[in-house]
Amino acid sequence: MSYKRIILCALMVFLGVLLGGIYFSLYCEKGVSITELGNHLDNNDKILINNPSDNPAIDGNRIYRAFNYYIKISLNNLCIGVILSFIGFFTGGFLTCAVLIYNGFNISLLVNQCTAIGLSNSEICDTMIYHGVIEIFALLWLGSIGLGGYFFMRDLYKKNIIPNIKQYISFKESIIPFCLIVFAAIIETLYGYINQLI
Repeated sequence: MSYKRIILCALMVFLGVLLGGIYFSLYCEKGVSITELGNHLDNNDKILINNPSDNPAIDGNRIYRAFNYYIKISLNNLCIGVILSFIGFFTGGFLTCAVLIYNGFNISLLVNQCTAIGLSNSEICDTMIYHGVIEIFALLWLGSIGLGGYFFMRDLYKKNIIPNIKQYISFKESIIPFCLIVFAAIIETLYGYINQLI
């Protein structure tokens, strides 16, 4: 794990957050409705159902929807992790940078929209903090692997020979961040499921 590359990845996410904040302040209306905020969600993403059973904690429909929600979050984040690390590596880190900036941009838009509909900072943090810290750290770690592609491409052009790829990327190193992504998805799903029961 390269801490310098992780910091560089965090700076790219921060750049995306700044760009998202600027974009929101210039082009988005302040009165965003809850419906507009949730337009990207489809009905299958919602953990709750309209007519819960007498004991909602063991309602089979809720558990099924929560499981589907978990699978969707996990697969989405694992795909992003693959793009950040391995695909980003073979683009010389370019795709890694683009995805990190884009994710920071989306985080900024989401937070600004939540603020615009009246959620307090503590409510926003409460929703994101439990899984977000783990998930973001794992994605930054995977991004640092992808940025190693820059050094691979640099040496490839300078030395005019194909360098040993094992010096630049370790598949074993990616196991822990991918496990963290799955763990963060479990926390996010459980938090949403339990929070809706209270």
